[in-house]
Amino acid sequence: MDLNIGQRRKRVLEESVDVHFKDIRKAFGDVEVLKGINLEIRRGEFFSLLGPSGCGKTTLLRILAGFEFADSGAVLLRGQDVAPLPPNQRSVNTVFQNYALFPHMTVADNVAFGLRMRKVPSAEVKTKVQNALEMVEISAFAERRPAQLSGGQRQRVALARAIVNEPQVLLLDEPLSALDRKLRVNLQVELMRLQARLGLTFIFVTHDQEEALTMSDRMAVMNKGVIEQLGGVQEMYERPANAFVAKFLGSSNLLEGTVCGEARVKTQLGELMVNDFLPAIGQDVLLSIRPEKIQLSRTQLSQQNTVAVSVTDDIYQGATGAYRVRTNSQLELEVNTMNGGVQDSDFAIEDELFAHLPANLIVVLAGSTRLDQIGEVH
Repeated sequence: MDLNIGQRRKRVLEESVDVHFKDIRKAFGDVEVLKGINLEIRRGEFFSLLGPSGCGKTTLLRILAGFEFADSGAVLLRGQDVAPLPPNQRSVNTVFQNYALFPHMTVADNVAFGLRMRKVPSAEVKTKVQNALEMVEISAFAERRPAQLSGGQRQRVALARAIVNEPQVLLLDEPLSALDRKLRVNLQVELMRLQARLGLTFIFVTHDQEEALTMSDRMAVMNKGVIEQLGGVQEMYERPANAFVAKFLGSSNLLEGTVCGEARVKTQLGELMVNDFLPAIGQDVLLSIRPEKIQLSRTQLSQQNTVAVSVTDDIYQGATGAYRVRTNSQLELEVNTMNGGVQDSDFAIEDELFAHLPANLIVVLAGSTRLDQIGEVH
């Protein structure tokens, strides 16, 4: 059954588990790239592994596919330990970043290759290939070679070649990263619809935060071989677990503070009301607020959580405006506004404004409470 994007987001995921990583550890020489990963991925979900280069996400995918071996731990596919199985005996298929198509073969022959290697009867191969090509809407290109196709069409061929083998799990290793932005956005929607139609479990590796937020049911943000946070996309964006997730998944303003009363935190901006859970009075905390959650105005909208600022940078981004503003205490904040064409959302450098930080949109982060203890996030 075809689901539109809205229906797909609302569907209830199965409780059964397709993939279970149990305490996976992996080192290359002296560098430990996976440090005890425990992760369950549900049947039929679109799951993303997100993180910067070198965080271990691709290594984890390759261990599931059988192209790498864990130093310790277990990988279960629908309850079966797949460690003893070679890649061609695991019910997974991988779509790679470079698609890895055979240039001398037609589209149909590329898609049929895996079936022929398994010695599937010719009549069955023909039927399965035709069905796969129709599913990704490239039947008209069956007799063309990869060089005669666009990037988006080659990506669909790679998908057809993967799904024709009817895997339990489809692995996608940054398959859209080489495409231009407009095509990438279009193919994100197509992948979501295809995944919902097939009902397969998709595990998608990416370093693109926007891509992961757009496509995933759930995701894991990885950093230096560990999972920093696991959950639904809206939950993770709105309530990042720590400073790394807040900075990597989008952008965020981080504020050091000390709890000074019930729902009150003393910061460089002054005393802020914070509706999130706070520790005891006197405890240090690190606060986060997304740039789009801050309200800029020419007149003071509220006495609470409002500070005078001046605009230091104005970046026009089409649909949005990105501003950097500075307080009297020389603290800089990032603020994003929608380009609605109204006067009170169009500001210029050196404008004197008011910034309002709504108390219910400020998040208290776990982990370090000091900005100088947080490394760079790339």
